[in-house]
Amino acid sequence: MKNFFIQKNNLKKGFTLVETLVALSVFTTSVLAMLIILSQGITQTNYAKNKLVATYLAQEGVEYFRNLRDNYMLYGANGFIDFNKALNNKNCLNTEGCGFIDLSTPFQLDTDVFYCGDATSTDCQLGLYEGKYSPIILNPNPDSGFKRVVTFTSDDPNVIHIVSTVSWMQNSGEHSVSFSEDLLGWY
Repeated sequence: MKNFFIQKNNLKKGFTLVETLVALSVFTTSVLAMLIILSQGITQTNYAKNKLVATYLAQEGVEYFRNLRDNYMLYGANGFIDFNKALNNKNCLNTEGCGFIDLSTPFQLDTDVFYCGDATSTDCQLGLYEGKYSPIILNPNPDSGFKRVVTFTSDDPNVIHIVSTVSWMQNSGEHSVSFSEDLLGWY
C-alpha cells in the first residue's frame, strides 16, 4: 500500500521549446486578429460619420434651392419664371454645377446667391468653421474634405430637376451621396 502514495519522480516538468513556440504563435495570431478587427471597426465608424455628414449636406443643398424657389414664388413679380431666369443668368442650367453663397443672409430677390463652379475645381469645396460648413470660394476656412455640387436640368419650363451631390475622399477612394428633387412652378 505504501507504493500507492509514493510519487514517481521520473516525470519531466515544464514545457519544451516547441510547446512554448506554438503557444506564442497562437497568442500572437489572436492579438493580431483583434487589432485588425479593431482597425476595421474604426475605419467603418469614420465612414459612417462622413456619410451622415454628407447626407445632411446634400439634403441641405436641395432644401436651400427649394426655399429659394418658394421665396421667388411668394415675393417675386413673376414667381417661378424669375427663379428660372436667375438660374439661367448664372448659366446654372445644364452646366457642371452650381453652389449657393450663404444660408444665413436674409433673402432678397436681387441678390446674387448662386455661383457656378466646375465640379473638378476647388469652387465647390466646403470649409468648416465653428461647426458650420460653407463654400471655401467665399470664406477660406479650413477644408472639411467635402465637396457639394448642385446641378439643374429643365426640359419643361414649369419643372426644374435638381441634384445635390456631396463627395469626400476616404482611405478606400472617393465616396458620394446624392439627393434629387423636381422643383415645380406651383401657383
